[in-house]
Amino acid sequence: MTLWVPWMNAVRSLRPACQRSRTFLWMLLTLISLCCRLDLAALLSKIAGSSSHLPDAQSG
Repeated sequence: MTLWVPWMNAVRSLRPACQRSRTFLWMLLTLISLCCRLDLAALLSKIAGSSSHLPDAQSG
């Protein structure tokens, strides 16, 4: 959670780029989804990498 506070502060500095509040909220939603998706991809690759060291349930 501590990472999201500075992230939100940085995104708030982009608020003057959007004339309407609704536009800013759409931009915010898009940026959040991009950041979460990349984080999810990294997590899944770590899980896949760690599971390759485990013995296969069918072979044993």
